[in-house]
Amino acid sequence: MKKTILIVSAVALSFFGKELNAQQIPTQDLVVEYKFDNDNLIETSGSSYNAGALTASNTVSYVPGIEQGTSAVSPDGASLSNVGNITFSGNVKEYVVSFWFKANPGTGDFQLLELKDPGGSNGLTIDVLNNTNNTSTLTIDQVSSGTSPSGSYNSFESYLDNEWHHLAVKLVYWTSGGKYYLRTYLDDVEVMDKQYTVSLSNVWVFGGLNIYLPSQTTGNGVSQDLKIDNFRFYEFPIELTDIAALYNEKNSSSSCANFVNIPDANFKAALLAHGTTITGNGISTIDTDGDGEICETEAQAYTGQINVHAQGISDLTGIEAFTDLTELVCSNNTLTNLDVSANTDLEYLDFEYNQLTNIDLSANVDLEYLRCVQNQLTDLDVSANTDLGSLNCGINSQLTSLNVANGNNHNMVRMIANSCPNLTCIQHDAGYTPVPFSAGNGWLKDATASWSENCGTVGIEDFESALNISIYPNPTNGDVKVIWEDDVDIINVVDITGKVIFSQNVAIVSELNIDLANAKSGIYFIQCFTGNKINGTYKVVKM
Repeated sequence: MKKTILIVSAVALSFFGKELNAQQIPTQDLVVEYKFDNDNLIETSGSSYNAGALTASNTVSYVPGIEQGTSAVSPDGASLSNVGNITFSGNVKEYVVSFWFKANPGTGDFQLLELKDPGGSNGLTIDVLNNTNNTSTLTIDQVSSGTSPSGSYNSFESYLDNEWHHLAVKLVYWTSGGKYYLRTYLDDVEVMDKQYTVSLSNVWVFGGLNIYLPSQTTGNGVSQDLKIDNFRFYEFPIELTDIAALYNEKNSSSSCANFVNIPDANFKAALLAHGTTITGNGISTIDTDGDGEICETEAQAYTGQINVHAQGISDLTGIEAFTDLTELVCSNNTLTNLDVSANTDLEYLDFEYNQLTNIDLSANVDLEYLRCVQNQLTDLDVSANTDLGSLNCGINSQLTSLNVANGNNHNMVRMIANSCPNLTCIQHDAGYTPVPFSAGNGWLKDATASWSENCGTVGIEDFESALNISIYPNPTNGDVKVIWEDDVDIINVVDITGKVIFSQNVAIVSELNIDLANAKSGIYFIQCFTGNKINGTYKVVKM
């Protein structure tokens, strides 16, 4: 029966958390509050108790916490103490202690908190003790004039996971029964409820309070990389709805003006894991304020690598917010669409082993490395990627068109397009001869494909062709080169309406450069005249 009661309590508190996500942090009966904002240990509750500042026995550091910036403290082995500064007008027999902590399993026992009567032994201690089975036990002990309400929670190891968790200890005195009720809440779940008989004269505390955060005695949490944020002490047992509001502080206190829309839960989890469980060269923390959300400003400030390899992601929506991103690895997922047009600083892109059928990389002009092995691409045009030095698009069985004529082929160390049975032509720079593949570098294709300066598979259509003629690049951003071997007297360029926008007498030359930079994007036709007769008409696409 007790197990059922605990489950119902957990569900009820979860419900409170959802309903009170925007509820204000309770301030009534708040004795002291340390928020660790602005890199200091100064009491910030604004109460009349004048608790003053905590004193660190050694150097501490400040880290991203529940709120914004460096709003949490890492004791680094120090004991944060406030000795004898907090005084009460009378005895406090009911209270709540609330704070956030973040820790790893570590290698030894450590004490999260110690509260004491000035000059006495009465008070509260919260310990995390390692057991012989390599798990940790949370123990709560309240000493009051020889009476020791205490309890333990034996599944604490799941909370030592380098994530922020909320801990609240609530002490209630039942006058009619002459008992203490000692209750503990981890996040929004009650995990401990102990009852002890004690006489009214033995209530705690007696006019004052000393804080040690973490302990001055048992373990300091160094091996656990302990971090603490938003410590509060209430001299009254606040309601469960208030405890839920304290827990929801993490969800409601973000400094973000706008959150990035990330509908894929696996993608969001991977981004939040950057700098913690996902590490590596160029990878750092994205969620710098620790609020469990990705703020637009956090995304815009991130300049390193995003690596979400094999995370079960089907939708990369949200990547567009990372406008200064330089490296993206999203391989071995189930992506069917990928839009990186907003990520114009990308230099490294790996989306191999997905299900993409097309991708537009024309905006990624700084791209130096591209790996798109094992997708379902039908065409790939990297002619706009003028810095590209490495391309591997092998094992794309649907690929029929590949244009790598980017003006930088001589600097491409690697170009792999093998195991693409439907690919018959690969277009490269004019005047460039692909380097044979050897020892992992060079150019590699299937025997069924050919190298060409003008494959004619993208944008070129012969309406009437009696000439041996080459036109490239096509599509073009402006400059078009026409080379012919047969007799050509005049070359015209006409738009889709038939209007002549360019005309040149070419009777004494065999090639011509045409500038379409000022022409609107669209389709144009190159007409080649011999005498007064059109011998060839060719379509050109202006990007």
